[in-house]
Amino acid sequence: MGVASELSEHSTEEYEQRHEVGERIPMLGGLVMFVSYVVFGFIPIIPYLFTESAAALRYSVSISLIVLFALGVLSARLSGTKLLRHGIVMTVMGGAAIAIGVAIGSFINIGG
Repeated sequence: MGVASELSEHSTEEYEQRHEVGERIPMLGGLVMFVSYVVFGFIPIIPYLFTESAAALRYSVSISLIVLFALGVLSARLSGTKLLRHGIVMTVMGGAAIAIGVAIGSFINIGG
């Protein structure tokens, strides 16, 4: 979640530099954030429902990276910033978080 917060903050700052920003409705922003976390948080879990564990990990990581890139591009499009740049940044930062999570999970599994 820290990666998402950092990217969101960066996108907001970049958008505010380019556009005049009026008052926002905090409740709507919170609702959008909640729904996004629930919907997009479920995506990495889907492969585990249909395949065995080793293959599911590969599918989960691959799908997650594709979705991260798409979300970066969508975010950039909505904020009027550079599409490819935001897609790559989102993929790299999210991919690093995935790699750290998988490494910690592997370490705990081996040690346990």
